[in-house]
Amino acid sequence: MVRGGSSEPTCWMNLWSINVFSAENNPLYASKLYPFISEALGIKNDKIVLLFHDIKAEQLGKPS
Repeated sequence: MVRGGSSEPTCWMNLWSINVFSAENNPLYASKLYPFISEALGIKNDKIVLLFHDIKAEQLGKPS
């Protein structure tokens, strides 16, 4: 994967949750996740992409 014109290591993370993510909350989550991911993986913040997916409970299925 190339990001920003470089082939340095990159992290692309999809996060899914029920009724948690919002325009107001996402910056707080990102401010906590970016340093953690950067340190854990040894990559720069500009090589990290976080995608927050807020879903409704009825969008999930589980076995009975």
